[in-house]
Amino acid sequence: MLVTDALAQRLREQVNPDGGWGYTPGSRSRVEPTSWALLALTAATTQADGWSPAPHLGFLRRAQTSRGLLADQADAPPNYAFNALAALVVDGTYARPTEPWFLRLTEAIIGGRGAALPADEAMPQQNNLQAWPWIDGCFSWVEPTAWCLLLLKRLRAQLPDGRSAARIAEAERLLFDRCCAGGGWNYGNATVLGQSLEPFVPTTALALLALQDRKEHATVKKSLAHLQTNALGESSGMALALSLICFVQYGLPTDTLEEALAAQYARSRFLDQQHVMAMALYALASGRAGMGAFHV
Repeated sequence: MLVTDALAQRLREQVNPDGGWGYTPGSRSRVEPTSWALLALTAATTQADGWSPAPHLGFLRRAQTSRGLLADQADAPPNYAFNALAALVVDGTYARPTEPWFLRLTEAIIGGRGAALPADEAMPQQNNLQAWPWIDGCFSWVEPTAWCLLLLKRLRAQLPDGRSAARIAEAERLLFDRCCAGGGWNYGNATVLGQSLEPFVPTTALALLALQDRKEHATVKKSLAHLQTNALGESSGMALALSLICFVQYGLPTDTLEEALAAQYARSRFLDQQHVMAMALYALASGRAGMGAFHV
């Protein structure tokens, strides 16, 4: 059986009765794994296979709070990164929907903003830049900023009031400001207490996805070179899948990453992490098609 067939079968067998997926089989349905699984199965299966996206979209709609953001449970703070991922999946997979729930979701994401902090010698970066936090009230971090920036770039033609242009510009400034010295990104800072921090492969791949339309920028060039050199150095399914998705968007060869991702599945079965299975399935099943959900 092909790796993609095996992954699709496992995801289809492990969906919860509410139409969502948890991080592990049988666990509570969550926004992030459901979004990845919905995206992956849309790419890897057809209606002829007896699969429909409807119940899984239904789970995401039911996760919407009164503010418009999606939350894993009623008393949990919404996660901006996972909300942007969900919006990208719905937008990229279902031809720019205009349903009220989706419009409320995107409006709420656009309205999110990380806290501005005073200048700090221990962290010599532009702390006044406000992109996106993980949750309300927190500092702007690289990963939620990358996801939300990618979403706004896909939606900007639909947002004529200029808000998207201003948010995109500030988010790009934040990512350029937080780039590590040799290229790539750590989670939130490039330097702390005089110590240069090391970049991580998944974070770097996400930031590069958000900056794919800025290929000629020096920061993007050096970060892409760093990822090309180090993508195989982090052998987790998540790192390999995100690197593969990023390589497709930059038109880079993917054979080695595809082989490494399939080999990692054979070794570890991704430890039954359902969001990683879905990320791998999407990366392997749709690479040749261009991965439209993440293209700007």
